[in-house]
Amino acid sequence: MTILKNEIAVLADKAIEQALINNDYQPVIELINQETQAFTISDVEDLTNSLDSIGLSVADDAPDLLNSFHLVILLKLIDLPVSTLNIEHLLDLFLEKWELVEESHWDIFSQQIIFDFTLESQSRYWAVTTGTRIGDICGNKLSVLALNVGNDQCKDLLAKIEFEAAHQTNYGTFDDACYGQACFDVDGYIAFPDDIVEITKTEFGVLSKYNGKNFTFDLNDLSDPVKEALNSM
Repeated sequence: MTILKNEIAVLADKAIEQALINNDYQPVIELINQETQAFTISDVEDLTNSLDSIGLSVADDAPDLLNSFHLVILLKLIDLPVSTLNIEHLLDLFLEKWELVEESHWDIFSQQIIFDFTLESQSRYWAVTTGTRIGDICGNKLSVLALNVGNDQCKDLLAKIEFEAAHQTNYGTFDDACYGQACFDVDGYIAFPDDIVEITKTEFGVLSKYNGKNFTFDLNDLSDPVKEALNSM
């Protein structure tokens, strides 16, 4: 699945035609946000950063809500075999070409953007905090994870990740009420999910380098204690 479809380019071009008349770009922004709602924050980061790499920047007088991500999506839509004159006019207004490439047409820039989004397999990244306790001594551990996630694997995804991170902390047996909470237990040393935040690929790289605690697992081959924890939800 991809948003690069003729009908989306047609809708965007018509929305921009009205936006230019009314000086109201909110409908354009809402259309792009709707069509890209399945994008991960890493998808957004990669596309946003692509402007600098091809010699473009957002004009100072661009509407505040029309950001780099929206503009790069519109730029990529002009690749499609439909009329995009209004899109190109908006790009003329709100994207600036660097001096060395200022004579290049928009389709030259569009062709340089690497765009390979599908819902069938997305690279996603998380920072996962696992709580630990033994007696009165409490602590936490930060782990980072990179996964290629298929659209059919998203059910209970965050719970699977949190429980797997906790289980890999001590490889204990599941206990649904030790110290009053679901956890994995090894002779009174427990590990339990505390927090999870999706992060960008760049943030994952930094945390991997300086935190040093990465973990991985197979979404289709969960351990028995993790399955037991999920069944208790």
